[in-house]
Amino acid sequence: MKHKVLIITKTRQMMLSWLSVALYLWDTQFHKARFTAFQSKQEDDADELIKRLKGIWDREPSFLKRYYEK
Repeated sequence: MKHKVLIITKTRQMMLSWLSVALYLWDTQFHKARFTAFQSKQEDDADELIKRLKGIWDREPSFLKRYYEK
């Protein structure tokens, strides 16, 4: 929270993708004026991260989504 940019390098075995996606969803959802980007070696991999984020969003209870202004 102290820094504007967070870069996490990882190996496949660490399984941090789901955690990172969930944390960035929370950060974007509950803090105004956030810009979140996902970067991977291949475009398809970055797209998969976005799909994970969307899946988490779709399964969130509605009381969490009330903070999201359309």
